[in-house]
Amino acid sequence: MIIGNYDNIAKVLSKINENELILVAGHKNSDMDSIASSLALTRYLNKLGKKAICLIEEKHLNLLNWFNDYKYIETTTDNIKEPYNFILVDANEKSRLGIFENLFNKAKTTIQIDHHENNEGIADHILVDTDISSTSEMVYNILKLLKLDIDSNIASLIYAGILNDTCCFTRRITDKTFNITSDLLKYNIDYENITKKTYLNKSLNEIKIIGKVISEVTIDNDTAYVIIDKSKNTYKDIDYNTFSKKILTTLNNINDINIVVGILIDNEKTEIIMRSHTIEIESILKSLGGGGHKYAAGATVYNKNLSEVINTIKDKINSLKGTLK
Repeated sequence: MIIGNYDNIAKVLSKINENELILVAGHKNSDMDSIASSLALTRYLNKLGKKAICLIEEKHLNLLNWFNDYKYIETTTDNIKEPYNFILVDANEKSRLGIFENLFNKAKTTIQIDHHENNEGIADHILVDTDISSTSEMVYNILKLLKLDIDSNIASLIYAGILNDTCCFTRRITDKTFNITSDLLKYNIDYENITKKTYLNKSLNEIKIIGKVISEVTIDNDTAYVIIDKSKNTYKDIDYNTFSKKILTTLNNINDINIVVGILIDNEKTEIIMRSHTIEIESILKSLGGGGHKYAAGATVYNKNLSEVINTIKDKINSLKGTLK
């Protein structure tokens, strides 16, 4: 399903005055697709002669260690003065902007580029494509409609975003995804290094933690439940991305496990992340105030009784399984 029009977004971007500031930001708890698509778009807009800044929380800059170029990035709101335009990338609601949400509310013009279901459509100009692999692929399509060619840095970012949001080309891909990837290789990107640094590589400590988590996981039929409490010394340094992209992905690749329920407890905040091969679990997380994709979604809850949350999830999983019979 597509809401909006690629050509329209390209025209809106091209018409923004060169003296007007453009802010580009993805969702909180940033992943590689959010950061890569945001920064690729920012760098291209500057290449066009626009004045664009990419907003990324400092705690997520480690995701760009492989790229090692922090030009056009701001980590706080301190230096942002009105008026400006705002592009929300890879998020279906403005609340997912976190500390940058207030900037969105004050923007002169807002644009939303996203590939998630149940998009709120809260921008002046909206493009939602739920049938595409990633927001990075959407950004590629938009940039190809504009007048300048991309470069190796932009191609590298787009490749990294597609690679990671498709879990190394294993989900939500189409023939167009591979056509675009083929085109990106023409820009002499170091795809082997990007793949290793952004997706495959794990530290020794991460491997040890993954091993410990697997030894403690609870299996209920084909569903794995993993609960990590950051107040415990073993897990105190685990961040959202490590939990979501490394620990849960490993569990999701184990034979006979079709659903993974991950719960990350951080004081009064609890992050719930689900992955599924069989049932559309997005509705479960939506009922808890979250959302995402049909088979990969998350939610954040505060001061909730953990047992009640888990029982609610179990009941909804069983209900959805019943619809498949």
